[in-house]
Amino acid sequence: DQLFSKQVSPELGVNSVTVNGGKILNRGIELDLKWKDSLGDFFYSVDGNFATLENNVTYLNPNVSDGRIFGAKTHNTSYVTVFEKGYPIWYFRGYHVEGLDENGAPIFQDVDNSGAIDDNDRMYIGKPLPDFTYGLTLSLGYKGFDLTVFGNGAYGNNILMAYNDKDINYLLKDVFDNCWTEENPNGKYAKPSPENGDKYTASDAMLFDGSYFRIKQVQIGYSLPSSLCKKLFVERLRVYASMDNAMIFTSYPGLDPEIASNAITGIGIDFGTYPTTRKIVFGATLTF
Repeated sequence: DQLFSKQVSPELGVNSVTVNGGKILNRGIELDLKWKDSLGDFFYSVDGNFATLENNVTYLNPNVSDGRIFGAKTHNTSYVTVFEKGYPIWYFRGYHVEGLDENGAPIFQDVDNSGAIDDNDRMYIGKPLPDFTYGLTLSLGYKGFDLTVFGNGAYGNNILMAYNDKDINYLLKDVFDNCWTEENPNGKYAKPSPENGDKYTASDAMLFDGSYFRIKQVQIGYSLPSSLCKKLFVERLRVYASMDNAMIFTSYPGLDPEIASNAITGIGIDFGTYPTTRKIVFGATLTF
């Protein structure tokens, strides 16, 4: 009768969670390594972390109809994410686009060979959770100067771009510039049209690699010599300049691969969340 129960085996890196709808199994490895050293007045340290994740639904309540729980949707689609035994949690279930016809319309794979494209032709097209995440921090110092660079990233996840509406009105310039038109018959994306629009936005044509590496912060500072600090009646004075979200490396054409979702069922769906801003900060740290 329990709605929620949890079993943890930290030695094996296994986290098994049971809910009233089913059971999921998370397995992985977490590593955190650090090295620091100094050479005279120069010191440095390197700190790295790495975590893998293998996620799978191992049990589904037999009372669930159709053998799966339907999750989030985009615009006019009935659903795009699914909770189903044997698959990653809330995986993307949609249509496979085999190409475009001579008029720029998408050609969907007829999975059941029925001659019609409907929900029976949906299939596994991707997953929102990454295979692994990682981070790296590099710190350098020489006499009073110091430099810190921190970055993090993820690999192996997919993002479903939901910027485009059911009429395939492309809202992203990179996609719009590469869609099929009479002037661009070799365009990668389908011709903007209301026909098949709801299916196209729920297809692997709008699914992208969400892997990225972002330099989260670069900070440089200088600590005044203690002799000068005494004259200023302070114990320590450090001035610094910092740039947050300095740079990102990714093939994802959307605004930001570190997207936010409205609900757990919509992990990996990008509705056009405002991208992470770049900030430049100047400051000082005083110790009396």
